[in-house]
Amino acid sequence: MDGKKIARGGVTVAETLAKYGIVGGCVLIRCGMEATGVLLKEVGNLASHFSGCSLGSGIGDFMIKKTQQTVDWSTKQVEKGSALLLKKVADTARSKLS
Repeated sequence: MDGKKIARGGVTVAETLAKYGIVGGCVLIRCGMEATGVLLKEVGNLASHFSGCSLGSGIGDFMIKKTQQTVDWSTKQVEKGSALLLKKVADTARSKLS
């Protein structure tokens, strides 16, 4: 087997692993943000239960929802941009090995 062919395969494997690592990291960030939002909502519920005042819960829920949407959008953009950049770098490396 040709050494360059093996190296091209290695570049493809590295590209795939890097892509899945980035996607996994972004999923982890989204899940962490969602869990944080749930915890903050429960803290607000407990605070309003014990204080008898629930003035800020609507505002807090709105802010948590918008923050979650922003995190979702930004991590998906990172995934797309990273995939394009990885593909370009991997294609360049593979073309040098031809």
